[in-house]
Amino acid sequence: MKKYGKLLALLAALAVLIGGAAFAYSRLREKVKAPDALGQIKEQEEESGGENGSSRQEASDFTFQDASGENVKLSDFYGKPTVINFWATWCGYCKEEMPDFQAAYERYGDEVNFIILNATGSQGETREKGAAYLEEQGYTFPAYYDEAGMGSYMYSVYSLPSTILIDKEGKIAAYHRGLITGEALEQALGQLLEE
Repeated sequence: MKKYGKLLALLAALAVLIGGAAFAYSRLREKVKAPDALGQIKEQEEESGGENGSSRQEASDFTFQDASGENVKLSDFYGKPTVINFWATWCGYCKEEMPDFQAAYERYGDEVNFIILNATGSQGETREKGAAYLEEQGYTFPAYYDEAGMGSYMYSVYSLPSTILIDKEGKIAAYHRGLITGEALEQALGQLLEE
């Protein structure tokens, strides 16, 4: 009988802990508004009183590798809008959204930088696996590799896919965790190009 009493007390304490955490999360979430929906770039600026990114946070610069293994920096791409998409071959949603990134690259490749950034090192991901997958599928957008994991660290990428839009001035316009639709990507790129 004592065992069951202790078990019930433990379960009750756990329920209170989980309830408290859920409450705290919902309260904090209301206070912290991160740009997490690609299709809402202008709405967020209007709410904050900014215009064309004046209220946006500077993008954190980091180094990653291109397909030939050369180091490049995010800041090398400033001057026109940039899309960073974190992905891996083991990620089903990443593979599902790849055709939409290819279509966007074909349409906007001259006006927008595309950094399709493989999360090399995550769960056994390798440069070779990433490159082989892109070649097998016939994707032509530029391939990059986050071998040191700096991009994932700097942008708190804890789930794949994750997509970040950066305006031409090097400021974060939007951040989206999870699968993004081609329509949402298209809308967000259109808004950034209007700035």
